[in-house]
Amino acid sequence: MKFLKEWICEIGEEINDNIDYFVYNEFKNLEEIYEETVNGTFKKVDLENQRITVVIKNLNNPKINENDFKEFITKLKVFHKINHPNIIRFLGLTRVLEYANEGNLRDYSKSKFNMLKWNDNIQMAQDITCGLMFLHSEQIIHGNLHADTILIKNGRLMITDFGLSVEATSLVSENIENIVYVEPRHLHDPSYKLDMRSDIYSLGVLLWELSSGRPSFLNYGQGEFSLIRTLIINEKREDPIESTPLEYQNLYQKCWHNSPDIRPKINEVHEILSQLNLQFKIFNDLLTKQQIIKKFKLNYRLILTENNATPSMKEIFEDGELNINLYEEQPIVYVDINMKADACINFPIAEITYNGDLLETFDNNDECFGHFFARKILVSGKLFIKDFNLATPEQINILKFYVFCAYNSSKYSTEIQFNKLFGLNLLPKIVTLGGEELNTHEKLIEWMNNLYQYNMIDIISYSLIPISQLSLKKLLLIDELESFNEKQPGVINFKEKLSLKKWIGNTMYDNLVNWADNLHLFKGLIINEDYKIRISKKIAVNLIKFPEVNLISDRTYPKMIMPSTNLEVILISNNIFSIKDLSTFPFIKNNVKHYEDYIHIIFKHEQYKILFNKDHIKPTKEFEQLIESALNSLKPLKALQDIFNEYGHLFPQRIILGKSLKNISPTTTSEIDLEHLTFDDLNVPYLLT
Repeated sequence: MKFLKEWICEIGEEINDNIDYFVYNEFKNLEEIYEETVNGTFKKVDLENQRITVVIKNLNNPKINENDFKEFITKLKVFHKINHPNIIRFLGLTRVLEYANEGNLRDYSKSKFNMLKWNDNIQMAQDITCGLMFLHSEQIIHGNLHADTILIKNGRLMITDFGLSVEATSLVSENIENIVYVEPRHLHDPSYKLDMRSDIYSLGVLLWELSSGRPSFLNYGQGEFSLIRTLIINEKREDPIESTPLEYQNLYQKCWHNSPDIRPKINEVHEILSQLNLQFKIFNDLLTKQQIIKKFKLNYRLILTENNATPSMKEIFEDGELNINLYEEQPIVYVDINMKADACINFPIAEITYNGDLLETFDNNDECFGHFFARKILVSGKLFIKDFNLATPEQINILKFYVFCAYNSSKYSTEIQFNKLFGLNLLPKIVTLGGEELNTHEKLIEWMNNLYQYNMIDIISYSLIPISQLSLKKLLLIDELESFNEKQPGVINFKEKLSLKKWIGNTMYDNLVNWADNLHLFKGLIINEDYKIRISKKIAVNLIKFPEVNLISDRTYPKMIMPSTNLEVILISNNIFSIKDLSTFPFIKNNVKHYEDYIHIIFKHEQYKILFNKDHIKPTKEFEQLIESALNSLKPLKALQDIFNEYGHLFPQRIILGKSLKNISPTTTSEIDLEHLTFDDLNVPYLLT
C-alpha cells in the first residue's frame, strides 16, 4: 500500500504521455469555493496559459494498492477523452476540472428551490440523465453519484467525479448525506461490485431530491448512521412529495427499487423524462397522460361533419397508452381547398398517438358511438390563405417569402428585419382557424411566436380509422390497422399536399432569408468621414414587388479598375462598384486625390444576381416624412445629412453574390489582355480575397 501521491511520482513520465500535467504554480487567483467534505476540498483557479477558469480538487492522498492505482490511471486516461455538455471535463493532473460557476446541486437546491418550477426540475433531471447516459454508452460506471458530484454551470447540470471515488475514498463512510445514494446491496455486502444499475439507484434518489428540494433522510442525525443503513437495506424510502407528477414519481420509485433487475436502463429513464419535458412545454403544465387523453377526447369515437370531426357522446376506450413526439418535419401546405381558390398551412408542433382497450359496453351498432376514431392527431395552429389562386404572381411570391420569413424568425430565431419591406394589405388575406385576420406584420409575428412558444394547442389534423376495423372485446393494436384518411378542421377537401419548402418552390426564397439576415440585403450603406463603411440600422425602402433573383451559371472573368479617388478605392475594396458618378454627391466626402499609379485587377466568380428595379421599391412612410420635415426645416442640408447618416448614403440596385480574388499593382506600360488573362500573367506572389 502506498499513498496516491507516491504512485503518481513513480510513474510520472508515463502519466505525462497520456494525461496533461499542470504545475501547481501555473494557477492564479486561488479561491476556495466549497466547504471540505468527504469528497475533498475544491478551489477555483485561473489557468492563465489557457485563459480558462478551472477547479482543482484535493483527493486527500489516500493509501491504495497497486491494482487500485492501475485501475485509477486507466480510468483517468478514459476520462481525459470525454467531452459532453452534461459531463464536467477532466483536463489533467494536479487534478484539474472544468469550473462550474453555480456550485453543486445540494447548495443550489437550498438557495433556489422555492424559485424553481416543475419544468425546471424536469430539465435538471434530464441534464443529469443525459450525462449519465453518455457515461453508460461509453461503458463507464460513475459509482459515486450524489448531490455533491452534480455541479451547475450557467444553469446546466453537469456530472463530475465519475468513477474515481471507488478507489480514492470509501463509499460507505460514516456520512449520512452520501450513504442514502449508495446501492442497498453494497450497503448489505461491501464486496458487492457496483454496476450501471447502482448508478440508476443513485439517480432515483437524486430525482426525489429534485422534487423535494432537500436531501433524503434529512431528519435523522449523524449518530443514526447505522439505523439509516438498516432502513435502506430493508427498503425504506422517502415518501412522495405532494403535487409530484405521477409519471415522475413512478420513475424514481422504479429507479430506487431494491432489486437491481427491476430498475430501468438509463435510456428508458431518458425517454420518460423527455416525454414529461415535452408535455410541459406543449401544455404549460404537467398534465397526466389521462388528463391529456381527456382534454382531446382521444378515447371517444368521432362523428364526421362536412369540415370537422366532432367527438361522440360516449367513450369507447379505457386506460390505454399515449405517446407524444415533437413534429420534426416541415409545415404542411394544402392547395385548392374547399372552393379551389384558397390554401391552408398546418404548423404542427407535436404528434400524439393513442392506443387503448375497448370498453366492455362498446356496441358497434350504437350510433352514439360514432363511426371513426383518431389513430393520430397533430396539434398546434393553422392558417388559411383566402383567394390565394386569384392573386397576381408578384403577390404570391411576396406572400410566400413573407410567410417563410415569419416561420424562420419564430421557430429558428433568425433575425430578419423584413417587417417594413412590404404591406400585408397588398396580399391575399391570411386568416387563423378561429377566423382572425392577420393583416399586419405584428399580428403575424405574434401569432407565429405564440405557436412556437407552445401557447397555441389546437387539433389541426386527425388520422382516422373506421370503427368497422375494430374487433369487439379485443385489445386494439393500432399499428396493425389501416389508416382511413386525414380530416382537418376547416377543410372539406384539397387537391394537393406539399411541404412548406416544396410549396415555396424556389430555393431562392430560402437563400433570401439567409442573405437578408447575413448580408443585410435590404439596408443602406453608410460611409463615414474616415471612409469606413457600415450597414444602416434602419430600413429606408419598402418592397412592392419581389426582387428578381437569377442564378448565374459558373461565370468567372477578370476585371481591371483604375480608381481616381480615395472614395473609389474604399468602395472597390468592399466590392462596391457604383453605377453613378459620386463626385457631386453632397453627403459623402469625396477627395479627388488621384491614384493613377495603381490598378485593381479582380477575378470574379459570380453565382447569383439580385436586381432591384425602381418599380420594385418605394420609400417607407417614416423615411418620406423625415425627408419632408428636413426639406421644410431651417437647415435642410444639415437635416438631410443626419437622415442619410442614419438610413444610409447608398442603396444597392444590383447585388452579385459569389467569390472574388484581387490584386493591387503599380501600373505598367505593358498592356494587359483581360480576355486571356491568367493568374500567371500577373506575376504576383499572392491574391487578396
